[in-house]
Amino acid sequence: MDKEVRRETAAAIEDCRESLPTQLDAESVVFGFDGFVDRVRRMVAERQDEDTYDSLTTLEELGDRISTSAAADSSLSIEWLNTATRTGGHTAHLSRAYGHLGYDPVMIGTYGNPIEEPFAEEFDEFEMVSFGDPGYTDACEFDDGKLMLMEINKTRDLDWAEIVEHTEPAELANRIDGAALFGMGYFADMPSFPDIVAGLLEDVWPLLDDPPETVMVDPGDVRKLSEAELREGMDVITRLDDVATLTITANKFESTVLAETLSGGEYDTLAEASGAAYEALGVTRFVGHGAHESVVVTADGSSRVAVPRVEEPEITTSAGDHFNAGLSLGLVNDVPDRAAVAIGNAVASYFVGSGDQPSYEELHAYFDEYEAFLEA
Repeated sequence: MDKEVRRETAAAIEDCRESLPTQLDAESVVFGFDGFVDRVRRMVAERQDEDTYDSLTTLEELGDRISTSAAADSSLSIEWLNTATRTGGHTAHLSRAYGHLGYDPVMIGTYGNPIEEPFAEEFDEFEMVSFGDPGYTDACEFDDGKLMLMEINKTRDLDWAEIVEHTEPAELANRIDGAALFGMGYFADMPSFPDIVAGLLEDVWPLLDDPPETVMVDPGDVRKLSEAELREGMDVITRLDDVATLTITANKFESTVLAETLSGGEYDTLAEASGAAYEALGVTRFVGHGAHESVVVTADGSSRVAVPRVEEPEITTSAGDHFNAGLSLGLVNDVPDRAAVAIGNAVASYFVGSGDQPSYEELHAYFDEYEAFLEA
């Protein structure tokens, strides 16, 4: 870690301590428009007996097995185990994190009709609006990342016409009006996402008396989109910046794809890619997050904030969503930009290390661990 990043991170942690309120207001937050059931998996490298086995620990190891099998013109069979089943997607992960922080989120997405049991059980205290069946994800966990096999179902077909078949724009307006935050994801899994944004802008926003000041969009794994889809879609999505303070957030690979597709050129670092993506998108704020550092870029400049290292990850699936939860928590509480990024890093690292979401007290306490990481 270079001295500048260390200095910036220490200052960001101090900003968090000084600017985060002692107690959170129970403001409204709204998330849309997906819904998944995640089956968290581990792959077996070698089984000794019924109860004992060694796991495949890295994506590289899995890749080697696939390459060896392909070179031998042979089939490949790998045992996998279901270690957990839980709700997933942008709306579920963000709502779960905010619920632990004391909020009562509104969830708008695909949870089944009627709402399927995993969502009904976990989010029975939250308001949910559902437009169809959820998708399913087999998330294979490795120490250096994850492989996600997705059955997207209704989320892939969802568009504005289908939404207004189920819910009048005025009903959506009632749920969004007065919210401190409106978070949306993911464009990559929902080709008609820009159509939904256009519908919101044309049919819902004019009905709002107190529109959300903060809007956050995570476009998801934009490597799935063609260049034309990405360019045209982001042109629509960035129109949200005309009616709110818009933050686009993406991981390192997604940030690089956005930068290279929209600006051209090649980018070796997350900081370079984030700066180019910000300039190309022309939004209030762009945030790129990675395993080692996260970067925020605004008209006032940029900041690089180191990510606390987690020696023994408990779970990595949805680390990015937990980063977004912390980031947006900082934004709606008006902390400095670098502090909002530090909060995102803290929530994500707490989750990766524990497999759980922090309460507000646990988040505050985690800044001591964050600071110790800088001093190590």
